[in-house]
Amino acid sequence: MPQLLRHLETEMFTFTRGSTGTYFNKAGLLVTAALDEIRRDFDPVTKARRGYLLEPNRTNMFLRSQEFDQAPWSASGTTVDPNVATVAPDGTATADRLREDGTTGVHQISQNVSVNAALDHAMSLFVKADGRSQIEFTNTFPGGSASLTANLTTSTVLSGDGGCIDVGSGWRYIWQNFTSVTAGGGSFRIRLSDGASASYVGNNASGVLLWGAQLEEGGGPSSYIATGASAATRAADLAEAALGDWFNMAEFTLFLEADYNGGSALKPGNRIAFQIGSGTDRIFFNNSGGARGAAVVRVSGVDQVSLSGAVAGQGLFRAAFACKENDFALSVNGGAVVTDTVGQIPAGMTLLRLGTQGGTLAMNGHVRRAFIYPTRKSNADLIAMTA
Repeated sequence: MPQLLRHLETEMFTFTRGSTGTYFNKAGLLVTAALDEIRRDFDPVTKARRGYLLEPNRTNMFLRSQEFDQAPWSASGTTVDPNVATVAPDGTATADRLREDGTTGVHQISQNVSVNAALDHAMSLFVKADGRSQIEFTNTFPGGSASLTANLTTSTVLSGDGGCIDVGSGWRYIWQNFTSVTAGGGSFRIRLSDGASASYVGNNASGVLLWGAQLEEGGGPSSYIATGASAATRAADLAEAALGDWFNMAEFTLFLEADYNGGSALKPGNRIAFQIGSGTDRIFFNNSGGARGAAVVRVSGVDQVSLSGAVAGQGLFRAAFACKENDFALSVNGGAVVTDTVGQIPAGMTLLRLGTQGGTLAMNGHVRRAFIYPTRKSNADLIAMTA
């Protein structure tokens, strides 16, 4: 029973990413991995291992992502105090204070960014309460708008599509998912709230601390990409290994424990978490119609088997897929087994990939564990393995 992830950085695997990339280390700090370095990501609060962070190619379209006192950020009813004496999520004193003035009205900063038409987007930010404990994203773009309100005290989203989580030391990570309508210039605003309204009489003192703003195309947010005077891009992750003589082509069982970032599993599209084979002949786990842990067998470009465990939503999931000619079965999170009794296994599969089909259709999430068993496990075993 080869345990595939155990040897991810040995000669068994080739790992590539054509850029640096950020992740939380086991001390809870946001750090930067070098070119082609695998990212072992941890929960910044509990310090628990989240797994190997595997993400698609993404670009942060916000400029000056840590310099909110600089153009093209524009302040209204606020003052930005740069690099205040506090520790940012990366352990540096680079957080900015967004402080309301004494006027009546909105207290915000904003940046104008052009968006493409009809694409999923994610806006994200690290925020810490500093007199104000509620914040809003209020965005407009050609043909549409999107808003989100988050409570920093309770780490909850009060309205809008997104999330708010604790990332330690009083910091919260907030994200918003939205879909553009038509192409053109948009206005993306980070707005203070007094808890009742975003338009109120300021007190010249209260506000929040800000760090690491990001706006990206794609379903669900990805890891932070720092920018300066221009947009910056993180390349896709790719982990690839050869299937050796140990692989039993006639029958086997695939096991995966993984999660998708920030609701990306809920978005349409095919995001592959674990795959054997390549091209038109492959078997893979993916998200499907908002369900996690779906499994597909494809031969000569035609789907032989397509099963879904029907586990909706986001968060960690476990899936086990038993494969044998005309005898396929899937269980997700200990759920009832779904089966297909007609289908072939692709011949000549030689590759194993994690988090992608090969540079595209990347999962945007974590792979915690992945195994290949050399037999077709029983249906009862599949349920027990994933419960």
